[in-house]
This record gives sequence, C-alpha cells and structure tokens, in this order.
Amino acid sequence: MKPLFDIRCDLEDGPSLHEVLLVFSHRGQVNCDYLADRLDRNIKANLPPDEILIAVPAPLANDTAQLLQEDITLKAHIKRFAKRSTITVVGFGLQGEDVKHIHVDGPQAPFQTQLSDLPRRVMTAIFQKHGGFVQSRETYHFVNPSQRHTRQFIRVSNILVSAGEIGFMAYACLPFIPQLIDRIFLDTPTLHSVAASINEIRAAFNAPLLDVENFRSYDGLSGGGFEFDDQSLVLISASSSGGLARKLTGEYDVLPENIVHLIYLGNGADRIRAVCDLALDQKLNPYGVRKLPEVYSSEDCKYCREGSFQVHLHGDQFDIKGPQPEPVLLRKQDAPRSLAETMSRMVGLRALSIMLGEDETSRKRDFFVEFENLLGDASYQRRVEFVLRRTIPASATHIIQIDEYSASLAKLVKEFISDNNGNADILGPDDIDRIKPDEKTTILVVAAAIESGRCLTDINRDLRSVAQGSPIIFLVGVEKTTAMGRREALKNTLVQTRNAIKHDFFAIDQLTLPRASAHTAWNDELEFLTRFQPTLSKFDEDRVSARLGRLRKTSEPLIDDLFLAAPNNKVLKIQEGFVFWSASTKFAEATQADVYFTIASVLQRLRANTDEDQAKSAIRSVWYHQTVIDPANFARFNDDIIQACLLRAATPSELNYTDSAEESRELARIITGIVRAADRVRGQAAPEFMLALATRRLKLRDEDLLGVLEAADSRRDLLRGLSECIRTDRPDLNAAKAYGPSADPVADNPVSKPT
Repeated sequence: MKPLFDIRCDLEDGPSLHEVLLVFSHRGQVNCDYLADRLDRNIKANLPPDEILIAVPAPLANDTAQLLQEDITLKAHIKRFAKRSTITVVGFGLQGEDVKHIHVDGPQAPFQTQLSDLPRRVMTAIFQKHGGFVQSRETYHFVNPSQRHTRQFIRVSNILVSAGEIGFMAYACLPFIPQLIDRIFLDTPTLHSVAASINEIRAAFNAPLLDVENFRSYDGLSGGGFEFDDQSLVLISASSSGGLARKLTGEYDVLPENIVHLIYLGNGADRIRAVCDLALDQKLNPYGVRKLPEVYSSEDCKYCREGSFQVHLHGDQFDIKGPQPEPVLLRKQDAPRSLAETMSRMVGLRALSIMLGEDETSRKRDFFVEFENLLGDASYQRRVEFVLRRTIPASATHIIQIDEYSASLAKLVKEFISDNNGNADILGPDDIDRIKPDEKTTILVVAAAIESGRCLTDINRDLRSVAQGSPIIFLVGVEKTTAMGRREALKNTLVQTRNAIKHDFFAIDQLTLPRASAHTAWNDELEFLTRFQPTLSKFDEDRVSARLGRLRKTSEPLIDDLFLAAPNNKVLKIQEGFVFWSASTKFAEATQADVYFTIASVLQRLRANTDEDQAKSAIRSVWYHQTVIDPANFARFNDDIIQACLLRAATPSELNYTDSAEESRELARIITGIVRAADRVRGQAAPEFMLALATRRLKLRDEDLLGVLEAADSRRDLLRGLSECIRTDRPDLNAAKAYGPSADPVADNPVSKPT
C-alpha cells in the first residue's frame, strides 16, 4: 500500500463534528510497516480521530481488512487506536462509488462516512497545501491563452506533487468516466500522471486500460490533427470560465458529457462538469475559496485601464518568464503593530532565545520564550495580574496546563483563584478525563507560549466530549503567529461552541514571528564549522573550538551568543537609537536574542504582507515573483548586530542575488568595505558576512564574490580562513573574473537608525 495518502477531514454530525483520518491507496498490496508508520505519525501529531477510514479499490478491500486484523504490527496499532477511533475499510468501485464498508475495530461510528462525499474537500485541501494559485502583483496581470485577463491563474502542476495525492485525484475522476470510454485526451502533459493513476486503478478491476493523448490546449487545437469521437474523454486541467470546453463542443463536436475539468473555479459552476469545484460551500466545501478570481475580456479589462502591465501566458502549461527579483527596503512602518511596545516589556529579561537541535514535535522551538523569566519582572507580573483580574473567574475549578513550560503561569492562575476564595486543580492534557461530564464549571486552558495553536485546538476537541456544558477560557502568555490573519482564525476556531455564549481567548502578549523550523542558520553554521574545522583552526583554533563547543550544546538556549564575535573578539551589542524600539527600552540590558527577535518579526510582517492585496512593501518568495533584501539595508542599518540579524533571519532566497546583477554588485561593495575595516567599529560584522557567504545562505554573483574574497585574503585571521573554505567549496570560482568594488559606502559612525 505504498505510496499512501493520508489527510484529516471534519464532517458534520448534527451539531458536532466527526473527524475522519482518511488513508488512501489507489493500487498495490498493503505494506504493513509503512501503513503502521503513517498511522502512528499522524495520530502522534494530531491525537486520535473519531474514525480511521482506509480506502482501497473494492477488489482489495477484504484482503486489506483481513491484514489489519492479522498482521502483528498493524494489529497492535489498530488495538491501540480502536480505544477511541472507529477503524473502517472502504472499497470503492470503478465508477468511484462506495461498494463495501468493513468495520475492523473500535466503536461503531454514529453514521457511515461515504468516501464518495470527500473528493471535493480533499482536493481543495491538496490545492491549498501546494499553492495551486499563481498570483500577480499590482503592477502586472496575466493574459491567459484564451485571451482573458486576470491577476491569478491555476497552475495544476503545482499540486501534482505526491503519488498518493495524484492517486486520490485519479479516484475522484472515476465518476466522470463513462463505461464506453477507451481514450483520454489531455490538455497538458502535466496530467499524464493523473491518467496513469486512473489506469492503475482500472488494473485493480481488470478493466481495459485507456489510451492517453495530449492535444496541447488551445495551441494544439489550432494546429489540428486530433480526432475526438464519442468514446473519447477530454480531461481539462483547470479553468475559470469553461472557454476551452465551449470551444471543443462548438467547433469540434465533442459531447458535453465527454468533457470534464480536474479543477474549476469561476461563475456558472453548476453548468460545468468538474471533478473539484474549489469555490466555498458551507456544507460541501467549507474550506473552499471564498472569492472568485476577477476575469475580464481584452476589450473591458479593469487592470489595463489602471495601467497594469500584461504578462502573456503561453502553451498548455501557461509558461511565463517571471519578473526579476525586486529589492525590499525595511522601514519603520514595516514593523508589526505594537512591536516596539511589546519589546520594551521583554528586552533585558533574558526571556527570548534561540534553540536548535530539537525535533519538530518538541515544544522547545527555535524561537523560544521562557515565560517564567518574564514573570520574574515585577512590572511584567503586574501586567499579567491585570489580565487575570480581567479574565479569570473565581468559580473556575480546573486549570489545564498545556506543557511543562506553562507551569509558572498555571501556578500563578491557581494562586489568583485561591486569593479570591476559589479552588482549582491543575491538570495535564492527559488528565482531562478526570473532569466529570456533568460538572458545570469554568475550565481554564493555560499555555505560556504557542505558535500554531494546535495544542489548544487538540485540547478543545477533547473537551467537547467531557465538558460540553462548561465555558472554556484559553489564556496564552505569548502568542507567536506568522500573521494576524492566522491569529484571528485560531481564535475564531477556539471560541466556537453550541452554548449560549462563546468561549474566551486571551493572549497577554503577541509576537509576529516565522514558523518554527528544524533547520536554522545555526544548524548551517554548525555543519559548516564541523566540516571545515581543520582549515579554520589554522587561523584561530581556540575561537573555532569554543564556537563549535557552544553550538553542540543544543539543549542550552542561545541568548547573548547568537553571532560570531568581532575580529577583536568583542561581542556584538545594540546601540542606542534602534528604530524598531522605543526610547524607553533598556538598551544597556538588551540581549542579542532580543534584537534578533525584533528583526525576525519585521521580516515576517513583510512576508505576511503578501496576503494583503494593497501591500506596497512585502517579501515574496515564489517562482513568479522573487524579492530580495535590498543591499541598502546593510548601509542604512549599519549597526553590526542588526546586520548580523538580517543575515540570519532572512531566508536564503531573500539573500540570493545571483539573478540581480546590480544588487549583487552593490552588496559586494558594502561587504568588501566591512571586511577591509574589520579592525574598526564599522567592520565588526565582517565574520558574520563571511560566514553567510560560506554557508551559502548569502549568494552573490561569482565575479562579485571573488572581489569580497580578495579583500578577506589580505588578512591573517578567521576571515581569511573563511575565504579559503569558500574557495575550497567552490573550485569553479577560478573561472570567474573578480569585480572590483568601489569606495566603501558604510559610514564610520554605527547608527542603527536609517536616514
């Protein structure tokens, strides 16, 4: 049963939701170890669902059910999951219909989940997961091969990523394939993988395989040579208007029932045969696309009237040449709202740190907040106590502490309730069964820090079964979110209830930060130093050894040792006047992590701006529109620690100047000046620049990189060692001709405020 595809779906069961974990295979026999691993991974990350639905072609259903009950490995997993989940095998037919449902283990489900009801919502989830839309900017729009003007179009190749997902799409096509069909015409070769999976499913039924041809959309039709008959099915990849289908029926006499779209999003969907209509439908597709794309004719194009440039799409795969990378300059107004105020409370408390080396299931992520350290500050504790007076009723009897890092906040809440003549027990997530179902009380869910909020949604789901009549208050110390829209979506999810008044959600502080990553700039640094330790040790053995030793202590947070020290071994520190902090901030007590969190927050806000249609300044990192950090940022923010933060907080794509000749040349000029001034104040970030080049997080054009290396070669310290490592790692550089940077644009005075 490999490859497999698994996904979770929430189905309505009267007033409540029935959560289904769908495990789908369109071919092959069951690979027991692989299936057990997939189930274990999914349920460990998301908790057990109400039902596990394992879908296979009907001829394989009985064997699959028997294997689940007899295989030693699978049987042990099934028994463990069956305590809370219904285990069902469903066999689907050649027309996509549910042929048989086999109850394997677990409680009887309240209703029979129909596999045939899932394709639209599952394909929509796949589409959104892989980014099926290509979106333009305000300055240009697309003209598709049908000559319709739009700001976005569907690129099906974006979503054809996983063999298991493609197999599910093939299954979803089955109801649209009449029995007499013996050939499929595709409008793009991208769909060959879907057609191949359809034939794999048919093979399981011993049905004749379908011939597959590509007619290359509009371009192919204009060239002629294709003969469509009543036994041919035309599978169109995607459409927002049905124009190609109308052309086929009007000019080539193809029967409407022999045309089907894999993806459709547009007006008149009820008149279009589509495997998946992406549009929002509260019942059938609750997570669908809310707003249909605006599409105009050439004669009446709103975007053309506004001065937008036309980008013409060509061929059956909508090929375009993407715009050149655009530099982004950081400004004070780019910071998230209230960032300066938030940081003024946290700076100097050593509550913010960077972690590395933890696996992705750990709560100790790379952007780590030690809330207990915040509570150690009297001013911050007064802020927390005010929130408690505003949010916590004395009648609360249960406090659910999300994790060990939330203990101090949970204890403070308990003490507050006791001081107000109440009494509350602190429970862990695994102890909620101790709450009596008929107990009418207020339940507090306390988390010191959250990121995605999944820990809260999991608890919320579990509480629905044991405390349906109890109000729930979610109290978060620091909410880390990638964008405010996601924060609002989380809140709206948590507060929903069938009771008279919604639940409550409160966050004491909020920080806009990137999503946690298992691989950071510090992981890159550790790998690089380990690999090149012999070379680097020739220039500064003590320093290299000390840095490696520090990075290998992965359980210790990085607070004031995030960055390489200056060539004179001075630790990088923030100077007065940092534009993203208020004047009342305790600059003298600030840690490197405080500064890094700030820069990371500003960059993430710019990334989040891509979701705002009118955003003038944004960081975009998709193939059709790349943005890079403007080199001018390293001259305007010429405080060494801010430069180091930009180099570590930006993603490699945001520091890739290989396709931007002017920006690459300008940044090479800046870096060369910094390297040459490494013994002075303005050059203290030189090791960080060279390390970024060495780990390839920062990329320049070869001729510009050589100019930087020549400047580093003139030294006798670690900078020269880093240059040698780069040359060793890039033997092809010798073929390039160095570009000679001109005068150093970086001023001697290290002022962190941009002009």
